[in-house]
Amino acid sequence: MQVTKFLPKDLLARIQNRKNPALVILWSASFLSGFLLVLSFPPFSFTWLSWVCLIPYLVAVSLFAGKARACWASGYGLGLIFFGGTLWWIGHVTVAGTLALVLYLSLYPAFFGWAAVRSLGRSLQEPDLGSLWMTAGELASLWVVLEWIRGWMLTGFPWNWLGSALYPFLHLRQGASLGGVLLLSWLLVFTNALAAVVLSSRWRKGVSLPHSILWVKLGGLLCLWGSLWLYGAWWKDALPKGPEKTITLLAIQPNIPQVVDRPFPEDQAFAKMLAVTQKALSAHPKPDLLIWPETPIGNPLVQANGLWSGVQRVWESNQGFFLLGSVEVDGGKVYNSAFLLAPPSQPTFWRYRKNHLVMFGEYIPLGNVFPFLRQLVPYTIDFTPGQTPSIFPLSPYQVRLAPLICFEDTLPSYVRSVALLGPDFFVNLTNDGWFHQSPGAWQHLANAIFRAVECDRVLFQCANTGITAWVNQDGTIREMLRDSQGKSLAIEGFLAARVSWHTPRKTLYLHLGDWIVVLSAAWILSSAGLRAHREGSVR
Repeated sequence: MQVTKFLPKDLLARIQNRKNPALVILWSASFLSGFLLVLSFPPFSFTWLSWVCLIPYLVAVSLFAGKARACWASGYGLGLIFFGGTLWWIGHVTVAGTLALVLYLSLYPAFFGWAAVRSLGRSLQEPDLGSLWMTAGELASLWVVLEWIRGWMLTGFPWNWLGSALYPFLHLRQGASLGGVLLLSWLLVFTNALAAVVLSSRWRKGVSLPHSILWVKLGGLLCLWGSLWLYGAWWKDALPKGPEKTITLLAIQPNIPQVVDRPFPEDQAFAKMLAVTQKALSAHPKPDLLIWPETPIGNPLVQANGLWSGVQRVWESNQGFFLLGSVEVDGGKVYNSAFLLAPPSQPTFWRYRKNHLVMFGEYIPLGNVFPFLRQLVPYTIDFTPGQTPSIFPLSPYQVRLAPLICFEDTLPSYVRSVALLGPDFFVNLTNDGWFHQSPGAWQHLANAIFRAVECDRVLFQCANTGITAWVNQDGTIREMLRDSQGKSLAIEGFLAARVSWHTPRKTLYLHLGDWIVVLSAAWILSSAGLRAHREGSVR
């Protein structure tokens, strides 16, 4: 049955007879697509919407192909809905900074709308199978290039790339081992765009699209997603031969409150850290690695002060490796650091300084150029970024871990560069307590899951409050800290885990990185050149 038989074929003509059709249709469609994007991610996780979320907006753009400025503005509106609806929880730290971040991020879908209207307007004049495939691929490529730029510009903020909405699907998320999350984004936008151009061509007056083209497109999409599913089913079970490595970890989640204008007393916070740790060590003595989260305390823990003596007591009582997060002050600069303390019998330590800082959270982008931006956040000191990744050796176990801090496990390119150094697994220390019981912690984990798949390495996350859990190499959450009511957020406790993994494989993503971005850029240039050639031939 044809869905379009119930719709008037002169839909475009009827719309254009009304006042301000672009304002009504474009803005309504952009808001609808923005809301569908929000619903695709935690806490809603209606993941199936990621296959259709952009269709309303793209159809509206195609119906008003001559209105580039309106498409830019409506794309900006889409971005405001999407980023405002998924990042509102950052407002617990800074309302003004959140507003600035959302206003900045919304530029990307605005540019997408501006570019999409040019692509759609030309390709739908005389639609055929080849031009519709090319247009859908061009739109997918535009989206992916813009997502990549968003993940790089101003140190990068790749939070909630569209492909990460597929995190619940075991087989489909294995596609990230081929081309990262951006490959999944490309496939999703391609699906949305193909549906949109088919609908648009059917609704344009005087345009007739053969039924055979519809069946070819549907079959092509089914083959595309079916191939990805089959690859995922094969990849997750195509494990290398040889014994697995195993290590016992004990992660502490102290749940120390984080409120910007009402800091929790430092002595009480540290006493709570020690109490939860002692309780954990009593229940699970002498783990191979004891882990504290990204520091919830404002003063250094691994420098000469009153706090170091408490850290030292824990270190000596455990007699094993101790990984902890701490503020570090060195030469007038402040770092967000992680330290690995070796067993007391071989007293030495390794240090990692967080490389990628969070904009409006740990530094103010362009704050030195525009000092007024510093008034957007409730702090006056910028952290200093570290310069290189670090690998921490656990020599007795012949294991090497790579420390990550806070949102670094949401940065695909950076984590890939760390994985190329050859660690056995990742440990992310985070403090999502600033965002209270918001969806932020669940979105964090949903994004981070893909680092395990892309790099074929276990990811262990230890949070002050947030989600303390570990993820295996296919992105499955193996264990998660929960209380008796099943809660993971805003609870105090510890997670004792026996973590095992097979020898990490060298995924295609590790080999080639973001090759899908290069391919997308080439697709965009080729499409632009082909259109220019056709227009020149017409003249």
